[in-house]
Amino acid sequence: RRVLFRSAYGQSSPLLVEIKLVQTVVKSNEVFSVPTVIRNTGSDEQVFGVWNCGYAQWDTDNPSVQRGGEDCLKNTYRKVILKPGQEGHWIVPVIVSLQAGSNAQESITFRLGFHAAAYGTVPEIPQIWSNAVTVSVRK
Repeated sequence: RRVLFRSAYGQSSPLLVEIKLVQTVVKSNEVFSVPTVIRNTGSDEQVFGVWNCGYAQWDTDNPSVQRGGEDCLKNTYRKVILKPGQEGHWIVPVIVSLQAGSNAQESITFRLGFHAAAYGTVPEIPQIWSNAVTVSVRK
């Protein structure tokens, strides 16, 4: 049975976004990669769309952290199907910027929010937030 992802206000999502940092110390204003996993923790198959240049599908919850990335030559769209227990892996480039007057090194905590693209007649999936991670940022 195929069930398309639907989320109503106040319901928890069957999709879980998890990030684990490979790099815990980064330089201010330099792009670094954040490995992400989207896991289907529900009992039904989940269907959603992603763009191969899908940086716009990711947000951060900290104004000091912005998604990074280079221009993409060809932005193609594809359907993702995650069966119960399956997961998809993405690398999200981000940039952390220390504010003027900050110390030479500062800890910054952030989360990534994933907003899946609509696929066909499936409506867009509400944004799903990851766990929080902390990086040490140096000038």
